[in-house]
Amino acid sequence: MIDHIKTINAKIDRLTKRKEKMKTQKAIHFMRETQKILQNDFTPELALGILSSIWGTASEAHKQNWRKNNLPSSTVKQNALTSDLPTTKDELIKAYEELCEEFLAEIGKYRL
Repeated sequence: MIDHIKTINAKIDRLTKRKEKMKTQKAIHFMRETQKILQNDFTPELALGILSSIWGTASEAHKQNWRKNNLPSSTVKQNALTSDLPTTKDELIKAYEELCEEFLAEIGKYRL
């Protein structure tokens, strides 16, 4: 029984690490795609500012449409997206990763 519990815990740990790695890979992919678009003007702050501005100025109907189009409700955080911009490096990285996840989820449905 104890071995079975240890095996399950090891699988949980492995999957948790895999999930974190996938989130990091998505964030890196998003960063690279954003760099391609913005080219020499790219900064993480600019990319975050653009996404925050778009979300902040979008109509409620548009936001609802984005949410309905396969955006998991757990990733749509109105308070995080409409509040003040992050003030520390760690807050910026976390907010950027969350926005990357949302963006990739949105564009992922358009891939063939």
